[in-house]
Amino acid sequence: EDLFVAPRGDSRTIRAIVRYGNVAGSQGSVIPLLLAQRATGTVELTDPRMTRFFLTLGEAVRWTKRRIELMEPNSIYVPVLPSTRLIDLAEAIAPDTRIRWIGTRGQEKIHEVMVAIDESRSAARFSDPVFDYWRLGADGAGREFTYTSDQPERWLDVAAIRAALPRAMADVGHAEQMELVA
Repeated sequence: EDLFVAPRGDSRTIRAIVRYGNVAGSQGSVIPLLLAQRATGTVELTDPRMTRFFLTLGEAVRWTKRRIELMEPNSIYVPVLPSTRLIDLAEAIAPDTRIRWIGTRGQEKIHEVMVAIDESRSAARFSDPVFDYWRLGADGAGREFTYTSDQPERWLDVAAIRAALPRAMADVGHAEQMELVA
């Protein structure tokens, strides 16, 4: 990211990056795995503390389009997103199944980190109709913080996750799974 957004001499090309976590229901999302495991009566989760940011494909597209329209050079944009506990996600998708805890694998993170402490000094907070956001590379206040999925401004509870899942699945081309919540 730093190499991509670094100024390039007298180039008139404007470069910026949008950063966000996994898109709900997409490749790499745990949602398709939980849907498949639901049929077995048991879902496997790695750690009861695990959290993730929640973003649908439609939201990611609107967010990226908006950042392109209003892009400032040499910036990294980070949306302020709601978070979910994976155990709540599993409850929303497979409420009547047993959970088997299998432990984390390899480099798997317990929580997503969207703004690390070392980059926070150059972060400034902004409001936008799509998402409030952090802009890295801005004239920040110089304060240090982290923006992680375990300390969001808003948690999605089981009911909110169930309400969001049909749209998330339709956005990634799985409209046939719109009835995924009972």
